[in-house]
Amino acid sequence: MKDPHILFNTFVHCTQNIVLGLGADSERTLPPLRPVFANNVVFSDLGYYLITVEDSPQDPLWEGNIMYGSPLGITQPSGVKLADPTLSLGDDDLWRPAMESILIDSAVGDYPLVSTDLDGQPRGVTKDIGADEYSDDPVTIRPLTPEDVGPSWWPPAQELPRVIAVGAGHDSLTYAVGQALAGDVIELVTAGGEYTVSSSLLITIPLTVRAGAELEVRPVIRNIDPDTGTRTVIEIQDGGRVTLRGLELDGMAGSATPAKYLIRTDDDPMSKSYTLRVEDCYLHDVVLGEDGNFFRAYAGTYADSVVFRDCLFRNSGKEGIRLKDEASGSGSYNVGYFELTNSTLWLTRKEAVFLYAGDDVPYTPGPVVRINHCTFDSCAYEGSAVIAASEVDDTVIRNCIFSNTAMDYPAATLYGIQASIDYSDLYLTGSVVTERSASVGNHMLAQDPMYADRLAGDFTLAELSPLRGQAEDGKSMGDLRWSGETLMIPGTLVHVVPGTFRLFQNYPNPFNPATRIPFRLGHQGHVRLEVYNLLGDRVATLLDQTMRAGEHTYIWHPQDLGSGIYLGRLSINGDVNVIRMLYLK
Repeated sequence: MKDPHILFNTFVHCTQNIVLGLGADSERTLPPLRPVFANNVVFSDLGYYLITVEDSPQDPLWEGNIMYGSPLGITQPSGVKLADPTLSLGDDDLWRPAMESILIDSAVGDYPLVSTDLDGQPRGVTKDIGADEYSDDPVTIRPLTPEDVGPSWWPPAQELPRVIAVGAGHDSLTYAVGQALAGDVIELVTAGGEYTVSSSLLITIPLTVRAGAELEVRPVIRNIDPDTGTRTVIEIQDGGRVTLRGLELDGMAGSATPAKYLIRTDDDPMSKSYTLRVEDCYLHDVVLGEDGNFFRAYAGTYADSVVFRDCLFRNSGKEGIRLKDEASGSGSYNVGYFELTNSTLWLTRKEAVFLYAGDDVPYTPGPVVRINHCTFDSCAYEGSAVIAASEVDDTVIRNCIFSNTAMDYPAATLYGIQASIDYSDLYLTGSVVTERSASVGNHMLAQDPMYADRLAGDFTLAELSPLRGQAEDGKSMGDLRWSGETLMIPGTLVHVVPGTFRLFQNYPNPFNPATRIPFRLGHQGHVRLEVYNLLGDRVATLLDQTMRAGEHTYIWHPQDLGSGIYLGRLSINGDVNVIRMLYLK
């Protein structure tokens, strides 16, 4: 290249700003001839050379250049000054000289072809160094925005989804699902309402089923079909893309109509992939003999993603979450991405999570598995791993608690160089079994979590729990809802929040036959004082009335209730306080 001119440019935070002789090799041996580098600004604090040499040019001219922030990379020419250019970032994300910049009116040399700057503003008689001229003249050239380019019809207008409100009742939800169109939202609007169905809810389209935004107690979905032995609450069929939010799925174990599955895929192979996303749901009591799964994917089905977040899972007859039914060595697997986050699983007879990657060949395609901030207690109690990620090369487990499982069986089985577990607690449980370079990190604990009452399903960490603050993110290990000021009730959608009132601890506690429940109201309002059991069922409404501000006490005489832990819940104008009470009959 002969006589190239590199003039009036601004380079900011580039890993390669100016490269001399780029592309030189054994066939391209001629260096640049008489290049001119004039009035350029180079600023970068990334640590890379500001100028890189691959082949030295012949007879270069350097004049009026300002460079700063990192090593120059060449012997400093007389036409390069090392000084802070004092640039400012504009609203259009372009760098320009600030008012006090040394670039203003500092250009040297005669370059008449450069008559305007990057904004289309005219250059003065004495020009500024760099791409921008400090000027109040009108801007005639500007960066293009997304609105300036592309076809006028893109992106297409986004229509809000149709929301279908459904009240509690037998088969009211079945009818709504049958009438729904792709993309609809079915909103269950009865707090604590029973949505019973006489057959499985078959979902073949993209569909969301969620609790109403103002509900405080989860709507409950149950299958009470009297004529089948393998009841399913929700079945995903070809074309289904399912989101569930704020619901309770009850398997009714021990009743006349127990479910075998709460959610499952079609047992016939699918021609299309599906997705499943479950958020803030309570899934429980799915036991049919020695069977029962919260979720099962059958062979021949494939999910782009299966995601559970902020969920509670209690009491399954076999595996909790089962994605392992493809034939051994087939190379087929049931899910591309699996996530279990901030959730609690307890009382699963077999594996809490069981996945299979399709073969034992390293580095072949397989699921990506992410399990984070989960609590597993009394899982796999009949002898199996709590987490079995069989042949899955990419499994990452972080910030979890494994407690009170079969000591002779592993807390987790991990395979592959990308598989690892760290920042987790193994208490009264087996170790982690690793295969094919899977790793166990250096931040594992074996400490008593100090649950409040795990036998009653209360995994709140004591204030002195050694797991507080020990997670990778500086928070507590396990499901984070058990470590904050929030007291979880499986059946309710609201948590404890500060307010202008307070529910004090009852006294005496434990008590029999009666106890006093004191509370303070900061202002007049409509008050509800209720009692729940640990399954989230409301067992008594003590107050439901408008009350004045001040100190109050309610004396509770339980009627027809057995001994156990009960939760007192006081709400006023949307704020909620909860206490725990022990009744000894």
